Amino acid sequence: MKDKYRLTDKFIAVTAVLFPSIEDAEAEKNYSDFCKLKELRDSIFHGEPFSEKDLPVHEMAALLRKYVLARIATPNKGLNSDAPISGAPVS
Repeated sequence: MKDKYRLTDKFIAVTAVLFPSIEDAEAEKNYSDFCKLKELRDSIFHGEPFSEKDLPVHEMAALLRKYVLARIATPNKGLNSDAPISGAPVS
């Protein structure tokens, strides 16, 4: 492993930034969902057999959509300190 932080650590950090007032239960569910998807990805990457029809595409897409929309709705103060929030729905 070349990176200093594990992918799951980075996921936790991103969750904290994008969802600062998230309930613990929801954060834990997001983390659990992410870990399941990562575990499946890792097993496929390491050569384990899998069925394409059984891949959790909808679960992955839902989690990705949630985080992309949250990122869009979060202004980047480092690039533009007076940037307004986009108003994009996050849920």
